[in-house]
Amino acid sequence: MQAKMNLIKTSLIAFIAMAIVSCSQSELPVYKNADKSITERVNDLLKRMTLEEKVDLVGGNGMKTMANRRLGIPEMVMTDGPLGPNTKKHSTNYSAMINLAATFNTDLMYSVAEQIGAETRIYGRNMLLGPNINVARAPHGGRVFEGFGEDPYLISEMAVPYIKGVQSKRVITCTKHFVANNQEWNRFDVSAEIDERALREIYFPAFKTAVQNADTWTIMAAYNRFRETYACENSYLLQDVLKDEWGFTGVTVSDWGGARSTVPMANSGLDLEMPFGKYYGEKLLKAVKEKEVSEDIIDDKARRILTVMFKAGLFDESIDTYGGHSDDAGRRRLAKKVADQSIVLLKNSNNYLPLKTDGIKTIAVIGPNGGEAIMTGGGSGKLMGNYEISPYEAISNKVGDQVEVKFARGIPARSLDMPIAGPEFYLTKEGEPGIYAEYFNNKEVEGEPVLTRIEKAIDFNWGWGTDRNDGSPGSPEPGIIRINKWSARWTGKFRSPGDGWYEIGLRSDNGVRMYLDQEKILDAWIDGKSGKFKVARYKFEKERWYDLKVDFYENIGSCRCRLGFTPYNPGTMTNDAVKLAAKSDVVILSMGLDKEMEGEGVDRKSLHLDEDQLKLIQEVLKVNKNVVMVLNGATPIIMSDWIDKVPVVIDALYPGQEGANALADIIFGDVNPSGKLPLTFPKDENKTPVAQTYPGTKELADYSEGIFVGYRWYDKENVEPLFPFGHGLSYTTFGYSDLKLSSTEIDKNDTLKVTLTVKNRGTFDGDEIVQLYVTDKEASVEREVKSLKGFERVSLKAGESKTIIFKIAKDALSFYDVKTKSWLAEPGDFEILIGASSGDIRLKQTFNLK
Repeated sequence: MQAKMNLIKTSLIAFIAMAIVSCSQSELPVYKNADKSITERVNDLLKRMTLEEKVDLVGGNGMKTMANRRLGIPEMVMTDGPLGPNTKKHSTNYSAMINLAATFNTDLMYSVAEQIGAETRIYGRNMLLGPNINVARAPHGGRVFEGFGEDPYLISEMAVPYIKGVQSKRVITCTKHFVANNQEWNRFDVSAEIDERALREIYFPAFKTAVQNADTWTIMAAYNRFRETYACENSYLLQDVLKDEWGFTGVTVSDWGGARSTVPMANSGLDLEMPFGKYYGEKLLKAVKEKEVSEDIIDDKARRILTVMFKAGLFDESIDTYGGHSDDAGRRRLAKKVADQSIVLLKNSNNYLPLKTDGIKTIAVIGPNGGEAIMTGGGSGKLMGNYEISPYEAISNKVGDQVEVKFARGIPARSLDMPIAGPEFYLTKEGEPGIYAEYFNNKEVEGEPVLTRIEKAIDFNWGWGTDRNDGSPGSPEPGIIRINKWSARWTGKFRSPGDGWYEIGLRSDNGVRMYLDQEKILDAWIDGKSGKFKVARYKFEKERWYDLKVDFYENIGSCRCRLGFTPYNPGTMTNDAVKLAAKSDVVILSMGLDKEMEGEGVDRKSLHLDEDQLKLIQEVLKVNKNVVMVLNGATPIIMSDWIDKVPVVIDALYPGQEGANALADIIFGDVNPSGKLPLTFPKDENKTPVAQTYPGTKELADYSEGIFVGYRWYDKENVEPLFPFGHGLSYTTFGYSDLKLSSTEIDKNDTLKVTLTVKNRGTFDGDEIVQLYVTDKEASVEREVKSLKGFERVSLKAGESKTIIFKIAKDALSFYDVKTKSWLAEPGDFEILIGASSGDIRLKQTFNLK
């Protein structure tokens, strides 16, 4: 009886509690009621907002949106990506996105994205600026490490799990940069001239997939112009295609400082200006009141932002509720798995790898990347891991006391900072203290200067401009020289800092050139990394005065130019490394790129390694042929000077915080390499798809290669690359057989089933990445020789076989018909190609499309 009474009492309490909650919910404003639909909540909130509050919402506030205390509208708090939350704190570096692409593993991408989302919340952010799904068109591209390579199908397939994984943690993704942000050279202004077919077949697919298959919540518009109009105010891109044609319901966001206007931008579909409301603040409010922008347009922008906030749960939970630590055992294991699956074995003559410790007494780790963890490219996309381990440390740990491991850097480190030259180093041509300055209101140092004067030294930091920082002029003379798009020339005499070799450079945010005695010693006339020194080496004579000329231009953003120098003395570094190589059984040459050589704001000038590295390689190879070459970097490296002289080449790309441990495991055979190149490596940088058009002339990038990007161009021109797209070796061999098609003739509405068998014929367990390409054999327009339309990563024990199944539908057979403005799959013969890379096709079979 007592138990029954207790049950009744408990039920009554629960009923009363539910009634109270229900009553409480019904008394809430609709937008605060979590039981209502997102549409109802957004509509209710919009009705309560004033025009001024809506305008506040569409202009940024640094790395977040404006909060509204009156109505309780929260902030979208942002962090750079896409490798992970790039806050001031450290977070897990699973690898660069180019490594995830090299895994060809969409399930692994989803697992990583989930953790990226979780860590973003741990650090108090609810919006991540990623993924970057721009195509790696130019092999020089500084931001290639942030993306998924050169092929639109691969990029699309990796983008979907990235977006879904991050957003599963109710973190807002910001897919970027829409569209054709394919080079850093003059990235703020260059106009990408792309024909409609190339746009639809190469540059749009991943963005369309992100919208329609992954429901990305926001999309970032690019800095550059597209067909002469800036992307942030390009109505064809933002309104006609993205919103009207593809049905994008999310928020379009400007890149930081990419906004250039008020009315054109507002009327063209840009929803949120970042980082501040320079054009969407008072200027936008004024434009609405003067009927240049309708209030309906403002409502649409506010509606989109609020909808995303509700989708991410920002009204119903606090980001402060997400606790935990970024660094844990599970994330470490995941980072190791990515590195294991992404490192690419490019060459392995006579099965030189894996190494056996038996018979090896000494290993030399030599090179600039051997003594540090190379995890990332540079710029806003860089990400430092929770910890780091160098190849030297990882290899030493791996072999323990069995083998003696020693390290030598071999070349001097580049000067990332140096003392600034003071006034005592400058004289005018007339012999007076200082240097003659001319300022121009254009970027080309052309025409008559608008201001001339004598200055004490080349040591300036003009800041961002008062529109972004109060008290920061952004100009040498506000009112005379504008804040953006101006240039300067300084001429005079420069006193020698001493006798011998020096590094001399300019810390500059944009383009610089330097001449000594009429010789151009430094040429960096492109938009460069903010605040980084551009450095040259020069041999000075003691107590000499040199004729000096320095040109500088400012585009947009922060603005500084400072001249500095430091003694350059390589000492015995190279000699010491060569001596170590000579007495070692095996040399691990750890070379390549790093965050100072490629990244946001800087494309590579050359695809070759720098002179210091090439010299070191040549000297080491003179004394030891047992060389394992390990490269870092996202972009291709020309290897013609040395590749025939080394038995092994490994491309580690940027393998994250566990990269060195994975490298050691691969070298010694505990992990079988399985990564595949997500882009093509050329033999000659003068024979690439963009050799004749990159970087372009002044402010025009001519995409005249059309659809023939990456491997498509090499196929079309019958040019053999150094390593083809999809290439990667294993310690075992895989056999392909039994290719079967479900039919030899299909209708346009049919799906073709493709099956084949893959067998591990070797003695190592391993993973193979099977790639499916399609060829249209009877097209009425020029089509690619083949294009990737499917891939499958398969794990096989030694001797094991598995059946692989692909499904091919009309979309995989279609091209964009510019006449009808639609996708067309023409009747005729098509060929299914199955390969281990785009250059290693193993099986073929033809079918007919009715």
